[in-house]
Amino acid sequence: MSILPMRPLGFGEVLDGAIQLYRRDFWRYYLIGLIATFASFLMGAFIDVSTLMEALAAMTIMSESEEPDFQTMASILSDLVPVFLAGLVSSLLTWYSVLATTAAMADRVEGGSVNVGRAFVTALERTPSALGATLTIIVAGLVVMVVFGLFAFLVTAILAGTGTVGVIAVVVIVVIGMAIGLLMTMLGAGLSVAVLPPVVVEKCGPFAAIGRLFSLARGSWLKVIGVMVVSLVVLWLVTTAASLFTGLPVIFSTPEDYDVGPLQWALANAAAYVVTPLALPFLAGGFLVLFHDLRVRSEGFDIEMMAGSIASRDER
Repeated sequence: MSILPMRPLGFGEVLDGAIQLYRRDFWRYYLIGLIATFASFLMGAFIDVSTLMEALAAMTIMSESEEPDFQTMASILSDLVPVFLAGLVSSLLTWYSVLATTAAMADRVEGGSVNVGRAFVTALERTPSALGATLTIIVAGLVVMVVFGLFAFLVTAILAGTGTVGVIAVVVIVVIGMAIGLLMTMLGAGLSVAVLPPVVVEKCGPFAAIGRLFSLARGSWLKVIGVMVVSLVVLWLVTTAASLFTGLPVIFSTPEDYDVGPLQWALANAAAYVVTPLALPFLAGGFLVLFHDLRVRSEGFDIEMMAGSIASRDER
C-alpha cells in the first residue's frame, strides 16, 4: 500500500514528498548514484588535460580568424573526441542512475524496503523501454527546435533588408528564439526523466509511457513544469557549486586562461562524481511523487478502492 497520501497534492506537497523520500533512505540512493556513475568518473580521470586545453584554446583562436582552417578544425575535433565520448557516457550513466533511483523509490512508495541490488536489476529490465521513451522525447524536441530555427532564419532573412524596423524585428526574433531554445532544452531534459515513473511503476513501453504521461498531465502542465524547473535548478546549483569550488569555470574565459592542470582537473572530476549524486534522488523523487499525484487526480477513486481491497485481502 502506498505511503503517499491517496489524495491530490499541492505543488508544495509534491516537493515536500520528494524531500521526505530523499531523506528516508538517502545513503542508499546516494550509493546507487556512486555505483552507476563510477565508470564515467574513471573515463574523466584518464582524459589528457593538456591536449584538451590546447584544443579549446585553438578552437577559440580559430573562431576569431576570418579564414577557416579545415585541417586545424579536423585536428581539434579529433582531440576532443575522447571528451565527447566521456560526456556521452556520463550523461547515459547519470540517466541510468536516475532510473535505478526511481525503481528504488517506487519500492519504498509501495511500502517496501530499498534494496540497491534490486533497484539496479529493475532498472536494467526497464532500460529498453525507458531509453526508447527518453530518446523519442529528445528527438521530438530536436525536430521542433530545427523547424523553429529554419522558420526564424527565413523570417530574419526577409526582415534584415527592410531598414531599422527590420533590424529591431530581427533582434526580437533572436531573443525569442534563444528563450524558446532554452525552454525546449529544459522541457526535453525534464520530460526525459518524467517519463521514467510510468515505465517503472506501470511497466509501460516507450510510446505507451509517453502517452500515459501526457494523458495524466492534461490540465496540470503548470505543476509539471514547476516541478521540472525546481528539480533541474537544484541539480544545476549542485553541479555548478562543485565546479566553482574547483575553479573549473576558468576554461570558459580567454584562451590565455586555459591553464587547468592535471590536479585541478582531477579535483573537478572527483567533485562532480561525489556531488552530482546528491541531487539525483531529489530529481527522481520529485517526478515519482508528481506521477503519483497525477494518477490520484485522474484515477483517485479506482486506486483507493484497489488499495483498500488489497489491504483487506492481506488482513484475511
